[in-house]
Formats: sequence, structure tokens, C-alpha cells
Amino acid sequence: MRAGHGPLAGLARFLGAAALLTALLRLAGCVPELADDGALRAYSSLDEAREQLRRPLLWPAVFPERFAFPPVEVRAAKRPVPVVVVHVADRRTGALALSLVQGLPGAALPPSRISPSRLLSSEPWALHGEEVTLEVATCEDERPCNRVRGTLQGRPFELVVRGPREELQRIAGSLALRGR
Repeated sequence: MRAGHGPLAGLARFLGAAALLTALLRLAGCVPELADDGALRAYSSLDEAREQLRRPLLWPAVFPERFAFPPVEVRAAKRPVPVVVVHVADRRTGALALSLVQGLPGAALPPSRISPSRLLSSEPWALHGEEVTLEVATCEDERPCNRVRGTLQGRPFELVVRGPREELQRIAGSLALRGR
């Protein structure tokens, strides 16, 4: 038998072609990441996370000037249900000032890095025709740290703003699905 023409050589060619096809399909986004264990992964931008998840994301249209852009942190997980965590800093102090955590229906939302420590009041609030919960609270430093959470356009979300309640409500009121 000639070298390179035996059954092992045929198997090697087949496995090589299958590996090449899998790599091309993965590049095209047609094959899910087998190594994706559901851990939050860092992205360089909201657009990059949106592209990886192939879904539009909730994002506000209104941002007070005090917020610095781009966000200081964008993290997302594809499994078991896609979730995205975005943190924005205060332009003057560099401290985290806004957190938006969201997922697709059925997602368990990961915790935000901004978390109210003392709840002062909690009330239902109508946001785009859906009832969500508005929480007036303070953070560990006793400064305002207010939160809106619930479901909007079928997606669970939590928006936390270190700042006045009215600022949180303006930002939350501008939330809409953006992107493809």
C-alpha cells in the first residue's frame, strides 16, 4: 500500500476537514461555544456584547452629563439564559454611579456592584405600561442609591442609580430595546 493512502490517512483527512468546517462555522457564529460555562465575560463595549448575544438590549436614551462614557464595565453571559451587566462611573469622582443588569425571559440576574444597603420605601411604578418596583434607598455611604426592578418588554432588569430618585426615573423612563 502506498504511503498516505491507507485507512488512517483517510481518517486523518476526514477529521481535518471536519475541524476546518467547525472552525469556519464557529467564525460565522453558527456553532455555539462549547466552552461557555455561563460565567460573565468582559466585553470592550456594549456593542460588542450585543453582537455576541445577537439580541437587542435595553439601554436608556437619557443620561445626565455627570455619567462618564464609555461604561467602565460591560459583562455578559450567553448561558443558561443571556444576561448583561453594565456599570457607568461618575465623571467627576470616578465612582460607580449607574448599574443596569438585564436578561432574557427566565434569566436569574447576577448581582449589581451597586447595591442599596438601607431601603427607605418600595412602591409599584408604571414604566412603559408595565408595573415595576421603585425602591428609594441609600448605599453604604448613606447617599441616595435608588433602584427600579421588574420586567420590561419581557426582560427582567434592574437599574440602580447613585443619585436622586427623579434622576433614576428619567433614566428608567427612557429605557428601550436598542440594537439589532
